[in-house]
Amino acid sequence: MSSHFIAPPVAFSEVGQRKNNEDYYLPRSPSKHDRLFVVCDGMGGLDRGEEASRIVAETVYEFLIADARKISEELINDAVVRAHGRLKAYMDESPLLSRMGSTLTLLCLAENGAVVAHIGDSRVYHVRQRETLYRTRDHKQVEDMLEDGLITEEQALTHPWRNRLSRSVSVECAPEEHGYDTPHLEVIRDIAPGDYFFLCTDGVLEQIEDAFLIKVLSEGALSNEQKMKILKKKCEGRTKDNYTALLVQIAHECL
Repeated sequence: MSSHFIAPPVAFSEVGQRKNNEDYYLPRSPSKHDRLFVVCDGMGGLDRGEEASRIVAETVYEFLIADARKISEELINDAVVRAHGRLKAYMDESPLLSRMGSTLTLLCLAENGAVVAHIGDSRVYHVRQRETLYRTRDHKQVEDMLEDGLITEEQALTHPWRNRLSRSVSVECAPEEHGYDTPHLEVIRDIAPGDYFFLCTDGVLEQIEDAFLIKVLSEGALSNEQKMKILKKKCEGRTKDNYTALLVQIAHECL
């Protein structure tokens, strides 16, 4: 089984026009030796989004890091269940809290390929040259309604539920038991030197459309640091939400 080397990853996480940053990513200082990357976004309107995203990210990362090379759907599901437990324990210690939640997006460069898993609307892109080979599908209620033919694309743009998630890692202060949303998982085996994996929260997408992202990542004369500076600059002073992104490039392959 071959394994892939990566260039030093580049990340940014900014508060935008919010009072605090409810985004969180790991590892905090990513290096070319890392193979597991996690990005979370605390759900707006719920309690302590900054704590929710941190708890979910840290729990999932700590659970998976020991077996990252042989990551599986079962392991990821177990990590999500544990994250729910950590959120519930945090809420039990703070009785004034009623609901906490976060998105979850992860990338793992494992023995069986690049494993992508997500819950919510934080995204992962797989980009090769000027082509998007894969992009996660947002877990939003309007996306489900579009797929079911209940609304049109034009209606989705202004629908009152356009920001409402259909899946999340969240818990409520309620006596009844409730199920857990499971992540969608993809295993990408077609990986080549030069490929990019771009993880981001929805705040990035307020200002950066897919076409602009692909254009910037395809600029061969720019370093990865320069590319991320361009993307960050596009959000500065304009994005209302927190905005976080993590860029991972495949460097070369070792057989």
